Amino acid sequence: MATDWGFEGANPVARFKAFKETSRSRFLSPAEMQKFLTTLQDFRSEPWRDVFFTALLTGARIRNVMAMRWNEINMEAGVWTIPGLKTKNSEEMRVPLVPEMVELLEERKRHCVGTWVFPGNKDHARDYRAPWQHLCEAVGVENLHVHDLRRSVGSWLAAGGASMPIIGKALGHLDAKSTRRFTPALTLTRYAPHWRTPQAPCWPPLE
Repeated sequence: MATDWGFEGANPVARFKAFKETSRSRFLSPAEMQKFLTTLQDFRSEPWRDVFFTALLTGARIRNVMAMRWNEINMEAGVWTIPGLKTKNSEEMRVPLVPEMVELLEERKRHCVGTWVFPGNKDHARDYRAPWQHLCEAVGVENLHVHDLRRSVGSWLAAGGASMPIIGKALGHLDAKSTRRFTPALTLTRYAPHWRTPQAPCWPPLE
């Protein structure tokens, strides 16, 4: 860009080495997953209980979950279509909705009117940091970021035998490198023989 502006001098940062990034590999173990779901089901924080459940049941990025609109949801087909303008790679993403997710949405639809599935003070829900911290403390887990729910979904699918292309498609990845970061090898070697799908939650009425 500097050359486009007519700058012809030496690159002032050429002598600096790029910071080496360390890929994060945290995900919920089977035991943590069961405790997480049990605790989250009793988490009385509107709309954050359902926001976090949606992030876990869809594998979607938290910003897309918070900005979910009713006109993006096809209940009958069981599909959530995220427009390309809202995705990281600028491509439309069709997210399959498992029965538990459809049930959650149907319950919210009975109580939520307007544009947003998870309404906030001005438009949609936005700042998840405080409720996320409270949830992690209640679960008793440490060093867990909300984005680790996506990695947990990838690990869950991998342990269930899903192929890398299928996992990548489910998470909206365009390259295999991104998918590999979301499916730690530890899942396949240590946890896979013991992995069981956590009991699906039932949705108590919104208060």
